[in-house]
Amino acid sequence: ERMRIDSSGNVGIGTSSPVSALDLSGGADGTIGTLTLSQGNSTAKVAKVYGTSNGTNEKGIRLNTYHYADIDAVTITSDGKVGIGTSSPSTYDSRANNLVVGDSGDAGITIFSGTTSVSRLVLAASGDTGLANGVIGYDNNNDSLAFEVAGSEAMRIDSSGNLLAGTTDNTLYNNTSGSGIM
Repeated sequence: ERMRIDSSGNVGIGTSSPVSALDLSGGADGTIGTLTLSQGNSTAKVAKVYGTSNGTNEKGIRLNTYHYADIDAVTITSDGKVGIGTSSPSTYDSRANNLVVGDSGDAGITIFSGTTSVSRLVLAASGDTGLANGVIGYDNNNDSLAFEVAGSEAMRIDSSGNLLAGTTDNTLYNNTSGSGIM
C-alpha cells in the first residue's frame, strides 16, 4: 500500500500501520520517511535518519535545503549532537562536539542582544544555574569585552583597546598614552 488511513484517523504513507497522525516511512537511502516541501526549484526536506546516509553513519534528524545543491543544513544526531553545515558533528573533537558549526569558507556563530544590553557566552558546570560561572560578555552599551571567572569580572578590554586585568579602572594602564603600570 502506498497510503493508508487507519480506524484512528492516522495517515500512513509508505506503511500500512501508521503509529502517529502522519507516519512517513521507507527510503532506500537510510531514511525513515522524508517530508519534502517544494516550490519551483527550491526544496526543503525533513528526514529521520536511521543508518548510513550521504556517506556518514549519523543517526537522527536532518533538515536539508536544496536550491542548487543538496545540502544537509542542520543535523540532530540520536545522541543529541547538533551540526550546522555538517551532517556528522560526532566526528569532531569529542570534548566539544555538542554543537558544531562549519562551512567550507569562513564560519562563525553570532550572539546578539539589544543596543544597550550584553551578549554572553556562559560556561558552567552541569546543573549550575547560579552566577558562579565563566562568562565572556560583550557590552553593546559601552563597547567593552569582559571575561568573568567564578562569577566575577577578571579582565576587560574597553572601547579604546585598553586591557584591564583585575580592575575596571583604566588609570593603571592607558594604551593611548603608553603610561601606567603593566
